[in-house]
Amino acid sequence: MRSWLQQIDAWVSDANSKIGMRAPAPLFPDSPYRFATNASHVTPDLIRAAARASGDPNPLWSDDAYGATSPWGTNIAPPVFEAALSECGSVPRPPPVPGMVAMQGGVLRRYFEPFRPGDVIRSDDIWHGIAEKTRPEKPYRLFINQSERVYINQVDRMAASAHCRIAMIFPKDPGEDVAAALDFAQRKRRRFSEEELAQVRASYRRVLRGDARRGAEPRYWEDVEIGDVVPELLFGPYDMSDAVTFAGAIGVTTAGALKWREIEPAMAQFPRDPETGAPRHLVDIHFEEWIAQSRGLRHSMAFGTQLEQIMCQAVSNWMSDLGFICEADMKIHSALLFGEISRTTGRVTGKRRDGDRHLVDLELSSETWSAVPYCRGTFVVELPSRTGQSPAARFCAASGIS
Repeated sequence: MRSWLQQIDAWVSDANSKIGMRAPAPLFPDSPYRFATNASHVTPDLIRAAARASGDPNPLWSDDAYGATSPWGTNIAPPVFEAALSECGSVPRPPPVPGMVAMQGGVLRRYFEPFRPGDVIRSDDIWHGIAEKTRPEKPYRLFINQSERVYINQVDRMAASAHCRIAMIFPKDPGEDVAAALDFAQRKRRRFSEEELAQVRASYRRVLRGDARRGAEPRYWEDVEIGDVVPELLFGPYDMSDAVTFAGAIGVTTAGALKWREIEPAMAQFPRDPETGAPRHLVDIHFEEWIAQSRGLRHSMAFGTQLEQIMCQAVSNWMSDLGFICEADMKIHSALLFGEISRTTGRVTGKRRDGDRHLVDLELSSETWSAVPYCRGTFVVELPSRTGQSPAARFCAASGIS
């Protein structure tokens, strides 16, 4: 028992001795949670793939002609696009303790300028350490790994940063089923009525027609009031094609020898296929229910970063083409499971000026159709002003774009 706990404590101590380290991503290349670079060149095709990952048909991301006539002068990338370049900051290899569960805990994302076709991005990782959040009544120890990935463009300007929180959960006792103790482990899917499914389809039709999106009509800062509502966004029921679309667009899966490189050093943590006997990558918990069930869960779960994309889509729909998300702090405290419908809502909580910028604060929450909350987010959005100032005009002037 002491050896079991000492392995975890030694891992935390060693990792926290490295706080402040910075190096080209990934900072920890020998970890299964290395999140290597998937792409460095921002292209229209990569932007479209990232938008497809959350089912977002906004033409500002995907239509070159529409983008050319927008205030930005080109199509730009949607929020959380940086995940298509490299998803998250890397974290140290965890100790080989059976039963460990890792989950995306949400990311504080800051944006300084849009990603545009032609940008060439390099990434650095900054390690911020591990904090223990264990609660005495729980049968597991909870640790939050915090690392930051910064995205620097071809003119050495930081376009974005992502301060990532990855939760790693270890059993307090050998053989303890950690996953079964999580709050969502016993949630069951249910059959939706035709009326319920019709509501989702009607929401999808509004999205596809553009009715859910402010679009080219500016939302001016002066017209926004505290308490204004961010229109509801529905997504689901979440299924395999949603998961696979995200995984392919963001590049979170690997194959063959590259996959084996991630499995081999920590085989005890990877589930065994009951038919072939071969170890399966833990990412497959997002695709195959038997793997989720082998980890104590009833159903596979959505990717955490994809849940962030969905929440950001609600903000993009609301703010218009002229708006710009400056900061998105999203905290995932549960999960969206296969077969569940997501509902995202929000409201305006504040507005202020910062120099020549006109800012609005938003609070959003995402919950299942059964009203089980799984994600909350706070956003800072810059909106255009009726005085003529706008994020697009300010960026284009600073970049020498006419």
